[in-house]
Amino acid sequence: MNISRTGRAVLALSTMACAALGTLVVGVEPADAAASRSAIVAAAEGQLGGSACDPGYYHSCGMEWCAEFARWAWRHGGVTDYAGLNGWAQSFKEYGEDRGTYHSRGSGYTPQPGDAIVFDWDHSSGDSHPIDHVAIVTDVSSSSVTYVGGNQGDPSRVRRSSIPRSSGDLIGFVEPADVSGGRAPVGAAMAYDEGDGTFKTYRWTSDGDRFNRASDYESGAFSLGNVDDRIASGDVNGDGKDDIVMAYQKNDGTFAYYVWRNGNSAAQIWYTSGAFDLDNVAGRLVVDDFNGDGRAEPAMAYDQGDGTMRIFRWLSDGNSFNRTSDYDSGAFSLGAVGNRMAAGDINGDGRADIVMAYQRGDGTFAYYVWRNGNSAAQVWYESGSFNLGNVAGRLVVDDFTGDGKAEPAMAYDQGDGTMRTYRWKSDGTQFNRTADYDSGAFSLGNVGDRMASGDVNGDGRGDIVMAYQRADGTFAYYVWFNGSSAAEVWYTSGAFSLGRVGGRLVLGNW
Repeated sequence: MNISRTGRAVLALSTMACAALGTLVVGVEPADAAASRSAIVAAAEGQLGGSACDPGYYHSCGMEWCAEFARWAWRHGGVTDYAGLNGWAQSFKEYGEDRGTYHSRGSGYTPQPGDAIVFDWDHSSGDSHPIDHVAIVTDVSSSSVTYVGGNQGDPSRVRRSSIPRSSGDLIGFVEPADVSGGRAPVGAAMAYDEGDGTFKTYRWTSDGDRFNRASDYESGAFSLGNVDDRIASGDVNGDGKDDIVMAYQKNDGTFAYYVWRNGNSAAQIWYTSGAFDLDNVAGRLVVDDFNGDGRAEPAMAYDQGDGTMRIFRWLSDGNSFNRTSDYDSGAFSLGAVGNRMAAGDINGDGRADIVMAYQRGDGTFAYYVWRNGNSAAQVWYESGSFNLGNVAGRLVVDDFTGDGKAEPAMAYDQGDGTMRTYRWKSDGTQFNRTADYDSGAFSLGNVGDRMASGDVNGDGRGDIVMAYQRADGTFAYYVWFNGSSAAEVWYTSGAFSLGRVGGRLVLGNW
């Protein structure tokens, strides 16, 4: 990371740095109000590019100023309980320890936007102030944390950066004592075939209680027939916002990865292949952070046609996808997987993994896992008799419990107009069965493969979303908190044909 050594006040200024809140502030002090995570993040992000003396943050001019910026952001986000915070980054850890709001990296805590994130670069220094840097968390994925901090980079500025959640330099997180609100909730997006060789991405944002319509994206000439269901979302450039990725089959036998930043920017091509038949991939495209660098990248499972498969892999440099090492299986038929492939950090190491649900010849199924997308395959669960045909492609992987480890869930058509969501929990080495959800009248035939997962209410736990075609020609977004709550309707449309969407539903923080 390109970050200055921070948090250690210049000795001549240490007395001043540890004093009460100073007068070198940006604008006026905010009126007292309930602390809000979103307000803290907005305060921090609103200062991107700022420096120690211009505009300045409390006593920041003339000292190592990361802690001054962090407490400024908390204060301007409405935090009123800030006693004990000073110009030392160490003071944030002590603040959290005093109030019970400090969480070490290995505690299983899921960090939230608005938290302070604390670092120790030189672990063996033995000094009395081991915390070397503090910043403000702005976004969190299963594998990385994005933050905004003062005294970062060269020249020293307020800058955005990210770090793997598994990094040894990351010591822990501190919650403001009087904060309210959770992480930024995710919204929905669907790619809709206009029927004239163009498409529209319909977008929604979440306010934590429902989905609200947002601005859409309208393409020029672009045939979704060349995409099928090969669409996924993830933060491919590390800016803290999710992006949409599609794999598009070109007429010359090659394919391209198209990227829409934040789901609605102008389309960009991030990779063009040589000869490659996407029909052998079907819908098995995932996008996640497989190397823990804070940027998501794609992976596709390709049927070799000989009873084996290959996972083609790429890495993101923030502007393009670059080929990296692939995984080649032994005997493994993707015909027994279909589109039941998803990704998430199932062992809590800060890097995403690939999960497939595989129908065995004896009528059982198994969850196969590839750590970081390319390790040797491992079986994490074996069922009794179970027909995956009733699941179709409705497999999701997310952290439904908020313990930092993702687990699978599948929606199963009971054949009687009801459905069951089968659920598992990860212990870091295997998936264990947990309580299922049984619906009343609810036809999965009206959902197809339009099922996705993400934290829609900002509570730090994954939720399940389905787009359901109603008999009156409208559709509704149904939400199940943590994958198992009673169903809630978060949006109802006017006339809208989900047949033109296919399975192209994704969730993200746009």
